[in-house]
Amino acid sequence: MASSVEYYIEDAERRVYADYGVQASAKTKSKTLRKFGSSEEVDSTKRTLALLGDGIRNENYLTDNLITQVSAAEATDTGPLRVEGHKIIDEAGNRIFIVQFPTLNGQNIVDLETPVSTVTRLRNAGSAPFTGPIYASEADTVTNGVPDTPIKIHAVIPAGNQTTFKCATGLAQYDFWFLTRMDVSINKKTAAVADAYVEIRELGGVFIEQERISVSTTGSNALSKPFDPYLIVPANADVRGTATATASNTQVSMTLSGFLAGRILRSTD
Repeated sequence: MASSVEYYIEDAERRVYADYGVQASAKTKSKTLRKFGSSEEVDSTKRTLALLGDGIRNENYLTDNLITQVSAAEATDTGPLRVEGHKIIDEAGNRIFIVQFPTLNGQNIVDLETPVSTVTRLRNAGSAPFTGPIYASEADTVTNGVPDTPIKIHAVIPAGNQTTFKCATGLAQYDFWFLTRMDVSINKKTAAVADAYVEIRELGGVFIEQERISVSTTGSNALSKPFDPYLIVPANADVRGTATATASNTQVSMTLSGFLAGRILRSTD
């Protein structure tokens, strides 16, 4: 008898075929994905759980490969950086997953070898810790390593950390993400109730809420929500965790977990 995990994976694969007309296999892909993020500035207006540019609530999603540079706010940050993201490859908006390894040059701009449309994760790829913050942005001037136009910033490693805290990602043209659970918490330093959402935007569409969890500093301040059945993020789609709160400057965190599945290509594809 198949385990519950096997059953739900097979169910998700059947729904991919029914809804999108393609076959996808989690077993062939053999990869899990976790995305986690946090914001200390959640209030009554919905905000992505990620560190972005100053005053920016939600990332500006691009339709071209305009993210071209990285920089650091600390002059001594000169090590290799792992940059994960997507490159748009045709007029239809299909994307491929790209990993590149620029070497930081302190507060100076370093150009990416391959311009991309998304940056889903930054991570220290060297042997010495970063001081940070570290930025990935569209072409922009910088002041002390910080891009001057906040809306052009697409990923940030916070000061004192070695990776991004960005509860948002995207999928390439042949990938699906079977979300198995969401975990949400609220920091008790501010008395508040927070509503946290999982939102998915398919190619050419808008972000649509798929699930909500409410957490409270006076009640359940950390909750987990298994998805039964699994929530499917389709190829070329974007997914993000967002939140609102009853008090300003509330810290909310979210982790999304699941299995990646790859499209099974036929000879006619």
